[in-house]
Amino acid sequence: MSSLRSSLGDYLGSRGNSNNSAGALNQSRLGLRLTKGTSQLADASRNGLRSVEVARSATLFTRGAASRDGEGKLTFNHIISVLWRRKLLIVTCVVIAVLVAGAYVELKKPTYTATATVELTPAAVSGSGASTPSLPALADPSFAIDTTDVAKLAAKYLHETDPQRLVGAASVSENTQGNLIYVSASSKSSGRAVALSNAFAKALVAYAASEVQSQVLQMQREVNTYSREIANLQARLAADGGHNAALQIQITALSSDESSVLAQEASLANAGPQALVEQTAQTAYPSGISKKKLGAIALVIGLLVGAGVALVRDQLDTRVHGRPELEALEDLPVLGELPVHKDRKASTSKVAIIDQPHSVLAESVRDLRTSLQALLEDKPAALLMVTSPAPGDGKTFVAVNLAAAWALAGKQTLVVSADLRRPRLEAALGLASELPGLSQLASLDRSSRPPWAPTEDQAGPPTTEEISTSLQPTPLPSLRAIAAGSIPDNPAELLAGEPMTVLLTRLREIADVAIFDTPPVLSVTDACVLGSQVDGTIVVVSEGDTDRGALDRAIQRLTETGSRILGIVINRSTNATTSLYYPY
Repeated sequence: MSSLRSSLGDYLGSRGNSNNSAGALNQSRLGLRLTKGTSQLADASRNGLRSVEVARSATLFTRGAASRDGEGKLTFNHIISVLWRRKLLIVTCVVIAVLVAGAYVELKKPTYTATATVELTPAAVSGSGASTPSLPALADPSFAIDTTDVAKLAAKYLHETDPQRLVGAASVSENTQGNLIYVSASSKSSGRAVALSNAFAKALVAYAASEVQSQVLQMQREVNTYSREIANLQARLAADGGHNAALQIQITALSSDESSVLAQEASLANAGPQALVEQTAQTAYPSGISKKKLGAIALVIGLLVGAGVALVRDQLDTRVHGRPELEALEDLPVLGELPVHKDRKASTSKVAIIDQPHSVLAESVRDLRTSLQALLEDKPAALLMVTSPAPGDGKTFVAVNLAAAWALAGKQTLVVSADLRRPRLEAALGLASELPGLSQLASLDRSSRPPWAPTEDQAGPPTTEEISTSLQPTPLPSLRAIAAGSIPDNPAELLAGEPMTVLLTRLREIADVAIFDTPPVLSVTDACVLGSQVDGTIVVVSEGDTDRGALDRAIQRLTETGSRILGIVINRSTNATTSLYYPY
């Protein structure tokens, strides 16, 4: 801060000295322009511009591209700032998501699910110590439950005539030991769900029994086949006299296989049922997502959607939003933040620092004055210009209240209506329109001026008497104003003329601080013309209204024409009332 203050002091001091020389005055009127190329910067250096001014111009030229490159990067702090700024949008998305979930719960009929339990009881093969092979129907219960055979059995228990409608109506799951099967069925009716679950459980047990019976019949057929083959071999052996060793070996092998099948057949036949319904379904319970869980999911979805929409809108939104964004995008200090004034939309803007001296707005203006005093401590009589990128940013409001703050500090202050196209200062301070103003003082032709102080010269810069006659009083004794006067045909030429240069020099003699309210930078060239002749320029932006691209172009245009931009003032800031000042 100290180095910045020192550099700015040296810089402003050099400008003050140059204003006392005719060469510097001519250079100001020519409106020296710094362009993008390196050759133009070098030419500006040779024309006498200080090296620090050249470096600052180059920095400000490259700042626009650098800020645009970094504009798309989302840091954690930026994301938090965006989410907080657009919290109303996020809350709206959450409310909509929760309401939609609630409507879904109310309109959708609940689904009920009932579950019956089936226990598997595998039989052991007699005398072998090994388990009976898994039955095909129960090896994969999820497959068996969806078969047409099981559906036909279930339809029989339900007394229904269309088994195809029941295919897939139930599902199964197993416990970790694999000895229990849970048969579940769902329906819009709790009674229907219970009936389906029990019917499919019985059908699955019956299906398992039928599969066992099928295996028994298959084994019986195998035994009959073995018996016939053994009888044939025995007949051939008898024909050979009982001395054929090969036939005896075949008969022995077939007899062994026959005995094994007979043992398995007897084991299956005597083992009893392979599956039993251990517990029938008695009650069906609502299934699906519970209301609490659905509400939690809706809340999360609403937050995510709201945050996503907020971030997308922020990336598409090119307006200025607060100090952190400006400090990240612009290579200029933020001098102050002024909160929203309740009368800002009124036809006549009041001087808030006088009407509400203890308000947050008044304290914000005093803070702005303090920042400028620190930057201009080496200037005994400072000339300041207040401008903005576009109309409606509140530059006149800032200029009037800043001038009033300086006057309340005991400084002889002038506020000049330098907007010679659409003057606003007169309405804010109630100035008389019939008195001479800036357009008459900046005119070379004395015949166009009212007879304030008779003089024999018909041309020339304004005299001290003429300037004193044009000063108008305000509610503050230390604050005087100069109106815009009649609307001229050539405002830019008047502001760049020799009488205006003399006027600026003589204003330093009668005031400690002079503040000029000028037109917007991007609308006309008046601000750029006057900016090169004053000690510093203040750029006013309106939070939520000023376009970042417009601000970039305004700063670049002011810099190219030799204006010394002291910093940016954020008008109508929402942050100024919440974080900068506290009740006392």
